Amino acid sequence: MNLIAQGTSLLAQGRIVDALRAFDEAIAADPENAEAFAHRGDALTDLGQPDLSIASYDRAIELAPRRPEFHDYRGIACARLGHLDEALASLDRALAIDPANLNAMNNRANVLKLMKRPQEALEQIDQVLSKMPEFAAAHNNRGNMLIELERYEEAIVSFDRAIELAPDQSDVTANRLIAVIRSGSTEEVAKACLEILATQPDHITALLTFAEILNNQGRGSDAIEYFTRVLKSQPDHIDALFELGLVLAAQRRFDDAIHCFQRVLTLDNKNVHALINLGAAFAEIRKPSEAFACYDRAIVLEPTISTGYYNRGWLLWELREFEQAIENIEQALSLNREEPQALETCLNLTLQLGRWEKFPTYLAELTQRIETRSGLVPPFPIATSTDDPALQKKCAANYAAIFPIAENEFGRPLTPHSERIRVGYFSTDFYEHATLYLLLEALEAHDRDRFEFVGFSFGRTTNDAWHQRAQTAFEHFIDIRGMTDGEAFQLARKWNLDIAVDLKGYTAGFRCNLFANRVAPVQVNYLGYPGTMGAKWMDYLIADHTLIPEPSQQFYSEKIVYLPGSYQPNSRPSEIPRRTTRHDHGLPDNRFVYSCFNNFYKTSPETFSVWMRILAKNEDSVLWLWVDNETARQNLRQEAARRGVNSERLIFASRAGHSEHLERIRHADLFLDTLPCNAHTTASDALRMGLPLLTCPGRSFAARVAASLLTALNLTELIAHDLEEYEQKAVSLAKNPAGMATLKAKLEYQIEHSSLFDPVDAARKLEAAFARMHERHQNGLPPDHIYLSEPPSPLPPNYGTKPISATIRR
Repeated sequence: MNLIAQGTSLLAQGRIVDALRAFDEAIAADPENAEAFAHRGDALTDLGQPDLSIASYDRAIELAPRRPEFHDYRGIACARLGHLDEALASLDRALAIDPANLNAMNNRANVLKLMKRPQEALEQIDQVLSKMPEFAAAHNNRGNMLIELERYEEAIVSFDRAIELAPDQSDVTANRLIAVIRSGSTEEVAKACLEILATQPDHITALLTFAEILNNQGRGSDAIEYFTRVLKSQPDHIDALFELGLVLAAQRRFDDAIHCFQRVLTLDNKNVHALINLGAAFAEIRKPSEAFACYDRAIVLEPTISTGYYNRGWLLWELREFEQAIENIEQALSLNREEPQALETCLNLTLQLGRWEKFPTYLAELTQRIETRSGLVPPFPIATSTDDPALQKKCAANYAAIFPIAENEFGRPLTPHSERIRVGYFSTDFYEHATLYLLLEALEAHDRDRFEFVGFSFGRTTNDAWHQRAQTAFEHFIDIRGMTDGEAFQLARKWNLDIAVDLKGYTAGFRCNLFANRVAPVQVNYLGYPGTMGAKWMDYLIADHTLIPEPSQQFYSEKIVYLPGSYQPNSRPSEIPRRTTRHDHGLPDNRFVYSCFNNFYKTSPETFSVWMRILAKNEDSVLWLWVDNETARQNLRQEAARRGVNSERLIFASRAGHSEHLERIRHADLFLDTLPCNAHTTASDALRMGLPLLTCPGRSFAARVAASLLTALNLTELIAHDLEEYEQKAVSLAKNPAGMATLKAKLEYQIEHSSLFDPVDAARKLEAAFARMHERHQNGLPPDHIYLSEPPSPLPPNYGTKPISATIRR
């Protein structure tokens, strides 16, 4: 007996090997000693050898079959081996011998939980607690079983009781946190994490959970601190490394993110999610070979990983490998119909490549997702691929909901009326870009006596002349590209802006988090995005009566500011000398040249069919299109032939600099607009160079821009009521040289005498709008529609048709 007592003492001290030696000596001295065999089994279990311990328990049971604790211990060992049915049988035998054995009851409840029988487990543990209500471990177990049953509030009560009975149980605290996470609001979870961290500053679960909460709230920089605390305690914690990498990538700290993902892969070289995100980071820093290697490795490890194919396709798109791009993205879609952005990207690629057979299917599925809110659809493709402003508003509202809204709105401003109104313009496009082609001279013409203008740039920095002029156009120019949303927001707030103008909307590189948190008391959607933001944090949309007739205000979440003439600012016409001939561009000298220089994604199959009918009715004509990839050119030649038009009558233009483009478009005779996404900057380019433009407006913003420009130029005869009239006008104009000459003469006169190409007038109109917005806010009034002019016999809201047309790539 002395040897058994010695072994038991050693086992309690954690000296397991010494204890095992003592029990072996006891067995050698007395081979029939059941107690020695049972304790030997305990030591083997603690050594992590439950298979050997079972043999010892079996011998103990053989020697003393009526000892319930031997069956109980054997059940624990079987459970550790995963032999749950055998474990349950052992525990049942223990309780058959001693129905009141609380340890066996507690262990049986745990085994039932492992067997996914939580209700039975709960009933068993309640029996334990009815006999021993202050058994802290049983309250902990009860909480775990209630979690399995998704009865989280009750689970929290059980964990609280366990903590009350035994306050220093870190495992119970962790279990309670899990229950709170699954049941409580974000505030409750954050509170629970902070309570744990106050006494256990290195508690991993609390640190990770709180970091994720901070990140989800847009506080990435704060989240980094907590992920770093995890890694200080456990440098190889894979979850912390991975999540930290995601946060760093979101902050565009790609080199640091790459280090995190590579560390994850050092620890787990088959981690496909780390591979995917490592590839995305490499793609962002323009290392496509490394990115492809990551995506390819992820696909080999997990052939059904849709994101691997999608990211691979997106990178191929960036490299202009269009055929391979669509193959990869369609493969991603076939593996996972819910792969984010795959559906809209496939829709876009069908348009870019002129492969229209799947376009109606993709558009119908996206529409259904918006109507049923069964998936998040980015608004920009819908704003440019449909002529349904109600659908566009619903899509934008669904999307706007993902941006956390500021808890503290601005009160009435403190700026006295005598001070200058401070306006901030926010954009990625302060370089040679379509937005700056339109806006730059108006920015330069702004009145600095009444206004103070600040440019916030978060796009690429270039050294081109456009970027340099943009910098000097503002009184203050601030580069926030490398800042997180939180840092940029805090900086912008310090400027005490009266008005913030978003020149991006939902287009590439947007930073809606800044506006959702309110960088200014008055926020304005202007120029960059042709539609509503669908968000309560955007107050105004600058437009005109042609773009948004009053009956259409219902389709916009913003209040509309109606500018006189057209909403679109433009630079002055400049003299561009003729340097080329038609022959230089592959155009015939003696045939009528229809043209469209829109990006080809704006061309729907219906629009193309109308164009082919126009060519068929006017044999003495060609169509000059800007299509800069050979795959699309080949597809369009086939589509033309399918519609009975000689494909040689399609002439393709390639990419050119802005001045070269303006010079060449004068060789065309008539610009044919697209639907439902019109020419925007391209339209003003054509008109300023004296090229008449024919349009057919629809119902939505993007479908009425060309009509806005033509109305401002008093050229409404170039606005068709529907596609049938559009087709008739295109044919008749080509066959009426005198009529075309009259149109061109009128256009030349209007270029000189209308306000459309007067940037000083555009600046004054914008300033009048800003002053009215500011005045309302100063007077404590909410945003409302602002009319700077009465409508000059506007086109009705249902003017035009409702075609299927193109989307634009975000």
